Amino acid sequence: MAEYDLKRLEVAIQYINRMVSGRNPVTNRPAPENEVLTNPNVNRCLQFVSEILQEVKSTGGIVGKPPRKAREPKPSIAETFPYEILHGFQYRQDQQISYFLKQIGELFPEDQENAPGVSAPTINNWLRANGYLEKRMMEDIGKEASVPTEKGAGIGIYSERAGIGGNEYYRIWYNEQAQQFLIDHFRQILTDTEATRARRQEERKASRREARRESGTAGRAEHARQEPEKQMGAFQAEQRQSAESMHWQGQQQSAAAGRRQEQQSAAPAQGQWQTTAPAQAQDDPAFASLLSSVSPQDFYGQEQGQDPYGMQDPYATDSAAADFFGDGWESADSDIPW
Repeated sequence: MAEYDLKRLEVAIQYINRMVSGRNPVTNRPAPENEVLTNPNVNRCLQFVSEILQEVKSTGGIVGKPPRKAREPKPSIAETFPYEILHGFQYRQDQQISYFLKQIGELFPEDQENAPGVSAPTINNWLRANGYLEKRMMEDIGKEASVPTEKGAGIGIYSERAGIGGNEYYRIWYNEQAQQFLIDHFRQILTDTEATRARRQEERKASRREARRESGTAGRAEHARQEPEKQMGAFQAEQRQSAESMHWQGQQQSAAAGRRQEQQSAAPAQGQWQTTAPAQAQDDPAFASLLSSVSPQDFYGQEQGQDPYGMQDPYATDSAAADFFGDGWESADSDIPW
């Protein structure tokens, strides 16, 4: 928000209005026809500026949103109560506090609210705070009741037992002296009540601020305590993950070593089987009977060297191979790529 000098605004408006009319702003003489001031576009622009300045002048030279006014506190009942009506109060009879306040309400004009904010608890709380009433355990009714103290009895407050069948209680009465005492102290009663209410509100606010402060301090302390634990937890998790990875790699390496050992162990056994298998076949009685029933000469057509099984190799010589495969056998696979 900005505030401008009204005198300077008036001079600026005067100069602009002269230029709008096609005149020299200083001498107020008509400008020549070739002057820029005679241009209609310039005239319209200056007219627009003049309107803005007139608006600023109407607001007292203030431009911008006015500052937000602080909300005024609501006046208390102690400040607004029409104490002058209490002069018309007249004693009628001994009565309880609710009827006493009702009689005060009758003193208000017809167009005004009756005793706003004043209630029986307001009066009773003030009397208890100042030692005129107290809560006491009454043996005759077996429960606690509000009764006048010796100080209260001295100003004309008294009580009587009422009710039947286990619903007994004590009524508090105010005689003429007590009612006049309340009229005389009515302003003090309302003022003290407002002060007590304001003090309690401030105490509640202070308590909430303290609770928030303690909560924030506790939160920061807890964060500071948990941070090393989080870091340690992350470190332990990383260590555990690394250990699990190393354990898994060790298991894989052990399994691979076991498979290699099994393969190495199986290789000699296979060679041994290949070596001993012919002997086992040769020792088979059925196989030996088959071999004895076939003559090598009949099978191969000529004698050749005996192999370990007592059989002749049909390819031991080229002539034998030719007899077995036919002519041209040696070039039969010459065109095969491998």
